[in-house]
Amino acid sequence: MTQPDAETIKMAREALMSDAATWYEAAEVMTKAAHEAASLTLTGFHFGYLPNRQGVGQRYTEAQDFFVRVLNEGAVTMTVMATKLRAVLDNYDRADSGASVRMERAGDQQ
Repeated sequence: MTQPDAETIKMAREALMSDAATWYEAAEVMTKAAHEAASLTLTGFHFGYLPNRQGVGQRYTEAQDFFVRVLNEGAVTMTVMATKLRAVLDNYDRADSGASVRMERAGDQQ
């Protein structure tokens, strides 16, 4: 198997950085959406007496809680994905540094 050239490695690094940034940005958007959903304040008063007696207010609260939870979970998952991509990038950098050191040492021994 041939080793990747410098341009291929550069493209891979840029793609990892770009994708990680996109995942972080998406997580931020979902976090903001969760905060907005949590701040909605409809109560039984807004639905009226009869609908509220039929459980509309309770169902609304359950739906709101569901959306807030799903948005927060999505934000966490996206942050984890971004963090993993950054870890891959860090591993690339460490491997690249290690290879450079080994090549320098090999040149010193000649």
